[in-house]
Amino acid sequence: MKLWKSFAADSCEALARSFHNNSHFCTPLFQKQIPQFPVSYFCQSNCLKNIKMKTTLQISMLLLVLSFSFTSCKDDENCTEEFKRITVAVKNLDGTAAQLNEVYWIDLATSDTTILAPTTSGVYILADDNTAISGTATFRFDAYQTTSQGSFLVASENYVLNEGDCHIEKTSGKSTITLD
Repeated sequence: MKLWKSFAADSCEALARSFHNNSHFCTPLFQKQIPQFPVSYFCQSNCLKNIKMKTTLQISMLLLVLSFSFTSCKDDENCTEEFKRITVAVKNLDGTAAQLNEVYWIDLATSDTTILAPTTSGVYILADDNTAISGTATFRFDAYQTTSQGSFLVASENYVLNEGDCHIEKTSGKSTITLD
């Protein structure tokens, strides 16, 4: 342990001299203020800490820059930070939002069915950038209205979605469905 402290002090003192007494790290300025303390004492107590802090900061900045470069888009596309959603608006003939009782989003490859909550706006989010799609996937939007005679299918539309380079993309399917 003493050998390490001696080595560290010698290294720090040499470093202090190499900064030509102008650096804020290990200057003999401290020695001038308090002459009984040699430069090596000052270096043991403060210089190594300062150098460690500077090195840690530099490494942290380098890692930060590298992390941004690894999260860039595929094939140098100009991707945006915007969060993309695929939606459908369901309207009545008069243009008002259709009030649907049951709405289903069905993955036609796996038959997985998601129940979408009814909305007063008539706009339904079908998929977004968090939706797990590998390549291209086909879905169906089914909407039902309930009357006193039962529940009736009032809209059914197929959608083809693609994972895209940066965001989810709709290849086919209506953005607005108007009920008869």
